Amino acid sequence: NENAPPGTCRMASSPFNVYVSKGALAGYELAILVNGQNRLRMQIGADGTARFKNGDPLVPSNLELQSLGLHPGRNSLEARVLHPALALQQRYAASAAIWMWDALQPICVVDIDGTITRRD
Repeated sequence: NENAPPGTCRMASSPFNVYVSKGALAGYELAILVNGQNRLRMQIGADGTARFKNGDPLVPSNLELQSLGLHPGRNSLEARVLHPALALQQRYAASAAIWMWDALQPICVVDIDGTITRRD
C-alpha cells in the first residue's frame, strides 16, 4: 500500500531466476537496476546462477523489495554483470520488467512459452 508508513507493509516476490554462464563469470557481482537505479546485488556462482547473499538465494527479502523504489504497475529491470572491463558491463546485461500490484488486486498471469508449467 503506497499510503502505508515506511516499514509497515509486507512485500513478496517470486524468485529472481538469473543464469549467466558456467564458470566464466563465477564470483562476479550482478547489479540489479530498477527504473534505472542500482538497487540490489547478486553473486554469480560457479554453476552460473546468480544468488542473493543473505536469506533466500533467489528471492529478495521484504526490506530489499521495499528498497527497490517500485511504483504501482510496470517497472523496468536490468541485470548487469559488474566486470572489471567497463565495455563488458553492457555486453553482459539483460532487460526485463518487474510489476507491483496491491495484494487485493486480482491478476491473471499467462505462461505462453510453450512449456508445461507446474509452478512459477
